Order: sequence, then C-alpha cells, then structure tokens
Amino acid sequence: MSFSAACIANGRRPSSHIISCTVMDAENWQKEFLKIQDDSRLYHIERVLAADDLPIIYEHIYIPVSRVPDLQAERLEGGSFTRMLSEEYNVQESEKGRSTVEVRMIPQSIAGYLKMSTGEPVMILTSYINDKEENPLYISYEIIAGGRYRISI
Repeated sequence: MSFSAACIANGRRPSSHIISCTVMDAENWQKEFLKIQDDSRLYHIERVLAADDLPIIYEHIYIPVSRVPDLQAERLEGGSFTRMLSEEYNVQESEKGRSTVEVRMIPQSIAGYLKMSTGEPVMILTSYINDKEENPLYISYEIIAGGRYRISI
C-alpha cells in the first residue's frame, strides 16, 4: 500500500514535497536489481512525505530514465508517486517485493526535514519494487521517523 493510500485509510491527509530530482549514473547495486546496462541513467528523487503536515518519511527513489523518460518533478509535488506511475505511464506496482528494515540514528543532514533532533532513532526501509509483470521498476530508500509510523509485516 502506498503512503498516500495508508494515510487516507487512516483518516489522514497525505502530502509530499520534492527536495530534488536529478539524473545520475547508476551504481552497481542499482544496476543489479534494475537489470540495466552499464551506461544507464537513473532519476534520483528526494522528497518528504507527510501526514496532516507532520513529516514522516524522507524518501530517495531511484528509477531508470527509460521507464519514465519525460518525468517532471513538479508533477510529484504534493502527489503520489504510485498514482503518477499508474495514471501517466500505465505502470502498476506488483504486490510482491523485497524489503529490508533496519534501525539507525537520524543524520544531521536529514533531521531538519523530519523535524527531529540529530541522533533520534529512525527506521530505514529499503524496498525493491517490481511492476505487475515482475520486472524491476524502482528502488525506494526511506528514512522513517520511528515514533510516527508503524509497518505491518
């Protein structure tokens, strides 16, 4: 379930704010999962997801430029990445996927975005997302304010 859908299901108002959207060379770990060529480029999207204006997640999304060649970051401002993929690119995410969860301390560079103090605990959720045909779609790396979000496994 997407962040937006989870918020709505719990009576909260989701929102997102784009920090940056750049094009980068893929690193080896990204190439492995995404099954892309050595010279492939990725969009690297950084954004903050909030519920009722309270920041919950600082997210990094890595998606091949070839999957969304005309991506414009402003289309994501305030909106859902999952909905944009579905409505604008006719791509749906698989219900299956692989994720890892770990606990760390929030770095100073991210703390302000989540309205937290440096060193507070956060959950790190790395998700490897496929499309409905089980082809690699994107990688999401989320830094989650630990006391503000619950994940059911």
